[in-house]
Amino acid sequence: MKCQQCNEQLVPYEECLLDDTAAAMVKAHLADCPTCHSEWLATQQLRERLLASGNVSIEKSLDVTVMDQILRTQAVEIRRHKMRKRLLTFGFSGIAAALLVGLTLALRQDGSQTVSAAEILARAVEAASDLKTVYLKCRMRTLPQDNFSNLDLDHDFVDVELWKQYDPTLKWKIRKPGRVAAMNGQQTVMLIGSRIGTKLDKPTAMPFDTGWLHRLAAVDEVLTRELTAIAASGYDVKTTHETRGDDVEQFRTVVEVETSRKVGTYLKNKFLSTSDTRRVYVFDRDTGRLEGAKYYCKTDGKEVLVLEIVELKYDVVMDDLEFELEMPENVVWYREPQRLPDNEKYEKMTPAEAAQAFFAACGRSDWEEVAKFTTIDFSASSRKSLGGLKVIQLGEPFQSWPFAGWFVPYEIRMSNGDVRKHNLALRKDNPAKRFVVDGGL
Repeated sequence: MKCQQCNEQLVPYEECLLDDTAAAMVKAHLADCPTCHSEWLATQQLRERLLASGNVSIEKSLDVTVMDQILRTQAVEIRRHKMRKRLLTFGFSGIAAALLVGLTLALRQDGSQTVSAAEILARAVEAASDLKTVYLKCRMRTLPQDNFSNLDLDHDFVDVELWKQYDPTLKWKIRKPGRVAAMNGQQTVMLIGSRIGTKLDKPTAMPFDTGWLHRLAAVDEVLTRELTAIAASGYDVKTTHETRGDDVEQFRTVVEVETSRKVGTYLKNKFLSTSDTRRVYVFDRDTGRLEGAKYYCKTDGKEVLVLEIVELKYDVVMDDLEFELEMPENVVWYREPQRLPDNEKYEKMTPAEAAQAFFAACGRSDWEEVAKFTTIDFSASSRKSLGGLKVIQLGEPFQSWPFAGWFVPYEIRMSNGDVRKHNLALRKDNPAKRFVVDGGL
């Protein structure tokens, strides 16, 4: 079973709607694929949260009458076209039912607009059901080489592109300045800058924080995937639908997302998932296909455009070579931290002690010791820069959700006399259970 097939069946699998053979195939794939297993866990968490909470927060935040009408009408249209897999996803699964609990079954007297919206989205499913490829180009305020979902509200726009093939084999590539990832149907690789590489010896659907872009490219179910991902994160969301009289060829869906209160101040507005946003999706009124989208970040009482689709093409010809990523000869591969003979000593370190030990090793140019706190080998230029450094001071470690680790404020003097101040990111959710550096240098 392929990842795409597994993802399509996660909801019916969770709802026990698959036959024994299909369920066994999904179960076997989940046991062998960490990416799909994570997707399944998110699906479970969403279902449990909605059912346990009685859907109060969803009912308060969603434009429930509109969503009820759209999802139900869409399900009818999908059934009419005998698209069973998507019927389960959009129509009668426990998750969809949980989203609709408490919503009125009666149509509003002024419901003609919502019926039109539902029909448009239903046609989008049908129109996109046989897509072979999708090309998506966005402009995004982000730092080159940083994570694909990184935001920098003060940075200029840079291009973020996705090439995706659905048939006959799922393949994709995503590229932004300084970072590119590709899945050729057999393995998944990522290159950061010109020399740091990560490789997974299996095909994956949406690794390396690329999920938001893959959901945006899922033109047949972009809204459902978007709403599910947001709800699974525990965020508040309000959805409205607009039809402009002066723009009869388009239909707009506006999703307003308020991040969880757990989001730490340090990471607020640093990533798409940690920002309060207003997301505007534009669909073609005739075909129902997604035509464009804009994401606005809300900060300091104003809105800043942080993401915009500037080009979206369907069924363009893509060569298989498009999904190959040639790695440099001097690439330095990411390595998973393994247990050391004296690993227990490092396991007991606090974040402050780990930061102190790491910087001290750099100061001594003890690269064997430094390697115990890193997931890559430092290049000659990095060693020259960090070797001989002096710690001026370390601040009090702090956490900022959703980062699964700690930040340690530091001020150091480099060997050339320059002073650097930042926050060292440390995490220990690895097989060795010891702190390793995850950013901030």
